[in-house]
Amino acid sequence: MSSTAYFSTQVDANEDEGLVLNWDKELKPDTLYITALEIGTGPDAADNIGLMPIELYRNATYVTSSVDSELLNTGDMLTLSIELAANTSDEAMTFDIQTRIPEGLSIENDSHMGTLDGQMLSWQVTQAANSEIQNIILVLNTAEQVMSKTLSFDVAHTVNSASLTETVGPVMLEGIPVALINGNSSVNVSAEEQTVVSLSATDSTAPNADDVLTYSWAHVSGPAITIDDTTAVDINVTLPDVDANSSAVVELTVSNGTKTATVATATIAITAKVVTPDPEPTSDSSGGAMGLSVLLLGLLGIRRRSQKSSS
Repeated sequence: MSSTAYFSTQVDANEDEGLVLNWDKELKPDTLYITALEIGTGPDAADNIGLMPIELYRNATYVTSSVDSELLNTGDMLTLSIELAANTSDEAMTFDIQTRIPEGLSIENDSHMGTLDGQMLSWQVTQAANSEIQNIILVLNTAEQVMSKTLSFDVAHTVNSASLTETVGPVMLEGIPVALINGNSSVNVSAEEQTVVSLSATDSTAPNADDVLTYSWAHVSGPAITIDDTTAVDINVTLPDVDANSSAVVELTVSNGTKTATVATATIAITAKVVTPDPEPTSDSSGGAMGLSVLLLGLLGIRRRSQKSSS
């Protein structure tokens, strides 16, 4: 054992003085440690004040917690194992255990079907007399935690009126970029042919504060369109002249240089303009002559490309 005591240079009679004791000996479960500290007024009188006895007791270890990984990526499963010690006594033991589920994680599987209240998960487990070790296995899904984060678990338990909290971790979770077009992972836009549509990736997110995102836009289906800059945050899409209503699909990919996000998509519904034909000419008849009727076919409902090009 080693100890260090810090005192003021001068202390008045009956004045309290703080004492810091550093203990560097490993403590075994359910073990009492006894030592003493000599206190004096100076290097030449190291023990003239007296001897201060010290007792340290470490409770028995009834619960031991661990995680199966120290480094995760978004989408990985994380398993928290809570081992309940064997009950070697002739009486049953009741374990009350709690831990808080970090924000962004969800329960994939819980071997002991605990009670979830908000983010707090609780179990009450009865360990029969003279029974073997039990293990609570909690599997957590990280798919919704897209930002990088340091995870830890405070596992609190009460057994036989003895309470203890241990911290498990840290676990480093590396997030992923998220691609968003106009604020959504999938967006539908409608516009007339030969017009310009604006799309924005401004709301896309990076998992780390110091990440620099790169952007890649691509036309993946539908009639030919023109994207003004396929690597810009915000783009303008020029729609073509079409013969009938149709759709074009644009995909956005976002990367932080290490990971690439799931693509976001924009579906652009292109509306063809309807061209109204000129009024049908009429002929008058006189003098008993037989009038001639001219039947004009194909004008109504048929588009005239010459008129569209000039409009």
